[in-house]
Amino acid sequence: MPIIKIDYDLCTSCDVCVDQCSIRLLVSEDGLARPRGDRVEDTRRTGGTVEYDAPGCSACRICEISCPVEAIVIEV
Repeated sequence: MPIIKIDYDLCTSCDVCVDQCSIRLLVSEDGLARPRGDRVEDTRRTGGTVEYDAPGCSACRICEISCPVEAIVIEV
């Protein structure tokens, strides 16, 4: 299952990842990019980084690649 890690200390809320997500998993909520709640199984926070267990993620990594500040990491 893919794990989406977003470092909100780095995130600038530019929404490039939201716009690039081909399966529309990422959404902008309260000015921050997050996976849709109905497509996440678990969430963990470590400092400013939040890890989302996201079985709905296709692990294409377009969000990771397109993030201009490298705030997103996808682990498979």
